[in-house]
Amino acid sequence: MSIELQNRTLSGAIWVIGDEPLQFNETLDQLRQSARQQGYGEREVYDVEPGFNWEALFANSRMKSLFAAKTVVDVRLHHPPDAATLKQITQAITSWPADKLLLLSYAVAEGTPTKKLAWVKRLPDTLLLIQIKKIPPYKLPNWLQQRARQQRITLTTEAARRLAQLTEGNLIAAIQELQKLQLNDPERQQFDIEQLKTLQQSAHYTPFALWDAILERNPQRAVQIVQTLRAEGEAVPQLLWLIERELTCMVEASSYLSRRQSLQPLWQERNLFNSLRPATEKLLQSHSELFWQQALIRTAAIDRLGKSEESDLAWWQLEELVAKLATPQVAHAH
Repeated sequence: MSIELQNRTLSGAIWVIGDEPLQFNETLDQLRQSARQQGYGEREVYDVEPGFNWEALFANSRMKSLFAAKTVVDVRLHHPPDAATLKQITQAITSWPADKLLLLSYAVAEGTPTKKLAWVKRLPDTLLLIQIKKIPPYKLPNWLQQRARQQRITLTTEAARRLAQLTEGNLIAAIQELQKLQLNDPERQQFDIEQLKTLQQSAHYTPFALWDAILERNPQRAVQIVQTLRAEGEAVPQLLWLIERELTCMVEASSYLSRRQSLQPLWQERNLFNSLRPATEKLLQSHSELFWQQALIRTAAIDRLGKSEESDLAWWQLEELVAKLATPQVAHAH
């Protein structure tokens, strides 16, 4: 959150919209903290699902609180608002009580087309809109260096670039790696690429090691890494974000091959290291285009299981998936 926003007197209505989870959640946390510091002593939380009663919320907001002079009305939308909901919100904001802060939030799904966010332009001017956007790849190393300074350490430019490439825009994963660097060597204040390499080598296994095993087409090792990461407390979704990212690339690459197009432009766009390209192309050609498409669809199903009470089944299916990915199917190759 910017210094200007931190110093702003909070009142009326604020809507936070974003497709980058770390900054989205941190911005909301900082707004709630600023509100507490500005005397908003009470908070009401509403989770908006289909059929939500907006009339009841707005009627309740006009009632005086018995416990605190100022209240944050924290409204979390899980779906984009329709025209009727937008109209209700706009009308409510025009007569919103001065002793209440309306904090609306909507986490945009990654990859949502811009046209599906056209409703944002129809929001009233009286509302403070905060849009959280993904950090462009070329700005990520600088962001990582700034973040490291907040943790009272410094990261060399080369190390920041390498960490940005490893985590490829996943800020939560990048922050975890920074924390691991500190834990690995608490006395050190400056970290360069050598310490980053040492951390990767000393770590028992990481999600990146899992994809390396798949690239090596070593199903036994891939399954062993999944089992080890599970034992070390990793969650299924934490592993799946990396697999899903790589499978998205493989689906795209397989369509290039089926159209007999060169893969080089795609590898450049994806910032794939030259050293990884031969192994990636070997793995790509060891499965059919349909296989890659079906594998990507499978990750979504496993992710849903991993977030439910069927997490044991999710782990079993994840083991099965990585074993299949790492086992060449020569008969189905391009």
